[in-house]
Amino acid sequence: MTRVYGTDVYAYLVRARQQLDSRCCEDLFYAAFELRCAVESRLQQYLDAREDIAKHKKKGWRIAASEMELSKVFKDGRTIVEVKLTESTAGQLQLFYTPVSKTLVSAAECLGDLLHHRKTDLDPCDAWWEKTRSFLEETFAGLEFASAGTLLAPPMKSADGRGVYVKSFFHRSNPKMTLSISSCVSPRELI
Repeated sequence: MTRVYGTDVYAYLVRARQQLDSRCCEDLFYAAFELRCAVESRLQQYLDAREDIAKHKKKGWRIAASEMELSKVFKDGRTIVEVKLTESTAGQLQLFYTPVSKTLVSAAECLGDLLHHRKTDLDPCDAWWEKTRSFLEETFAGLEFASAGTLLAPPMKSADGRGVYVKSFFHRSNPKMTLSISSCVSPRELI
């Protein structure tokens, strides 16, 4: 039976983790590829979720351009947003929008350097390997956080300013549910 090669952020994360866990020096290059694709995939998920920018969104491998497109749409697009849905008998459901940070975008662009031909050979004892592994682990952790959110876009105020626009990001089928939005202060690396 053939396995499907998944192309969503989570499939890339799983493969990146496998490459990092192998502890084989050469696998760091494959981990870099998987991480770069994961960042691209998450940004594309965010772009695809916004119908209002679908005509103008950028596709492809230009990570910084995709992140800039997103930040134009949501004034403070680098802020973590929590949405709480509460119902008197069922309790509370918390949803989060976790943005791709500028730090993660920069890291993803640096990953491209690992995807090209090396001009010099590297000894297995060279400190470069451990420095690169550390950088990839940090990138993995940042991406794991950015992909943990359950919303693909932050809620927006409706055109009349009296309601909240969350079209296609969750389904509110229970009329007894109330919605409260709280904007969380973003960690320093998200600024």
